[in-house]
Amino acid sequence: MFFGTAKAVPFMRKGSFKMRDLTNEEKQQSLKRALTCTGGALDRWSARAATGLNDADMAKAVRYELGICGGSGCSNSIRIHYEGAGLKVWAAWEIFIPSSEEPIFQGDATIKAARCLFGVKNPDDVQLDLF
Repeated sequence: MFFGTAKAVPFMRKGSFKMRDLTNEEKQQSLKRALTCTGGALDRWSARAATGLNDADMAKAVRYELGICGGSGCSNSIRIHYEGAGLKVWAAWEIFIPSSEEPIFQGDATIKAARCLFGVKNPDDVQLDLF
């Protein structure tokens, strides 16, 4: 019987479970998975990189790609969860409850990391004019 063989997941209280730290590379890979999970996402990011986006438009783009919420994960891979509200991305090797853990990216940090990941320049950044 299936239910008899399933392993129970212990109840986890906020802060009671120490997850293995992710490397910076693993965090970038997780962000890329979250921001390219829908069809055509890589093409959209290429187009955005070609034209550049100001901060407001970049936030809209990230929110669009994250959607309302989603996630993925299986054994031997990093589990991810993401939410467009707050531009939040969680990732961990272990099973986790997003409401009990801090996201690896949130808000402006998600926008900055996405800019770096996909090479999307900000045309409003006056520093770019110097190059």
